[in-house]
Amino acid sequence: MSDNRLAAVLVSSATARILIGIDHYEVDWMTEEQWQAFRSDPFRFCITAAPEDYDRIWAVVEARQPKNTPALSLGREALEETNMRTPTTQEQLRAHHAASLAGERPGVDEDTPECGWYRMRMIKGGPWVPVEVRCLQDIEDGELTEPEVMVAIVGSERETKHWRAAWPRCSNKPITEDAYHELVYSKDETFRATHAPVDLTEKASRP
Repeated sequence: MSDNRLAAVLVSSATARILIGIDHYEVDWMTEEQWQAFRSDPFRFCITAAPEDYDRIWAVVEARQPKNTPALSLGREALEETNMRTPTTQEQLRAHHAASLAGERPGVDEDTPECGWYRMRMIKGGPWVPVEVRCLQDIEDGELTEPEVMVAIVGSERETKHWRAAWPRCSNKPITEDAYHELVYSKDETFRATHAPVDLTEKASRP
């Protein structure tokens, strides 16, 4: 077993339990937003954290290790490898969306898409357009064969686009899955009319 593979096994067992069990008072230097992000996904938080924050978290992990056990000399690379191979569960992926629907106001980051169902307007005053933010996963034997990819499925035609095409406009407009499907299967002619292609090179019509 390679060193990285061994490190990943250790991370996914002993260290995972320690990370998940960390209490807020042990990392009281975190802002409320950082704490919520850490609680939601401690592995991802450690991978993306600033070096000084990563070191602080790891000091807590090392302090929590039971005595008479080998010290874990695991770094960011081992965490990253583990995170890349372990699929994110649907519950984890939709936790932010569920919290938003529950009125918890978890906050929105325009650079971090969250899986779930949303709506947005393509033009000012236009009809609502359904959006599903989805995580594409290629899983084999319980492990990811390639990194997860976030996409946005937009409109009744369910066109798959890069998440940035929709997330900035739909991120603060979560809806239930039922409401999403109602929009998808709507026969609203106004929706189709506002999405009709326009060729501006054609002769202009009189107002």
